[in-house]
Amino acid sequence: MKALESREKKEKKAKRNQLIVAVIMAAILLASSLGYSFYSKENSGSSTKTSKYGGYTFIMNENGFWQITLSDLTFMTRFNPSELENISIPILVNSNTYLDRPLYLVSFSSSEKEAANEIARNLGYFPSRIQPSCVEGRQCLADNLPVKNCTDNVIVLSENNKTRISREDNCVFIEGENIIKSADSFIFKVLGVKK
Repeated sequence: MKALESREKKEKKAKRNQLIVAVIMAAILLASSLGYSFYSKENSGSSTKTSKYGGYTFIMNENGFWQITLSDLTFMTRFNPSELENISIPILVNSNTYLDRPLYLVSFSSSEKEAANEIARNLGYFPSRIQPSCVEGRQCLADNLPVKNCTDNVIVLSENNKTRISREDNCVFIEGENIIKSADSFIFKVLGVKK
């Protein structure tokens, strides 16, 4: 009988030890999950950069672009409107200006082409197509591009010491020392973010 009691005691002791180990493991698992949860909330909250402008919220994405979603369409720019307040746009233009019509972009230097890509990426939802071109009356540095005039929708980008956005018929002239800032300002005007 003594052998039976000791076997029962051993089994009871083993079960108790298993229960203690299971409770400790569960506590460790729970603590690590909670710690990870709080840590990632803390990190994601502090690393998300936002900017508010005119009732719109811009969020900086992981690639360093300012992102905004309007009518289920996502737009990404290098600058947010708050950084561009000193650039005025005294022209009437909106997304309907380019809707379902070809849009021609005139750019030659690398920064002008970068600004043209910024416009194409963001306004690409609206025109039937976007195509590089030259504009009548200005030097064309590429022989294979079509030459357009201001009866077509043309955006001419040019690096210049003076920042200016102007319009002549259907041609929009975007100028600036930092041409991407000027292009982003124009994009916000087309989207209705900047008045």
